[in-house]
Amino acid sequence: MKRPDLDDLVRLRRARDRMDRDYAQPLDVPALARQALMSTGHFSRSFRAAYGETP
Repeated sequence: MKRPDLDDLVRLRRARDRMDRDYAQPLDVPALARQALMSTGHFSRSFRAAYGETP
């Protein structure tokens, strides 16, 4: 699996920070993907490549 580039990692980190901050809220993967400027599929694959788990 291709590893995310540096720009993607920055956006993925922001999304992960948002997940940690808003953990009590329902997880909205499409909204997180939009925030990261990625499609939902690309976001999920990149997140897994970067963190070893799906969002």
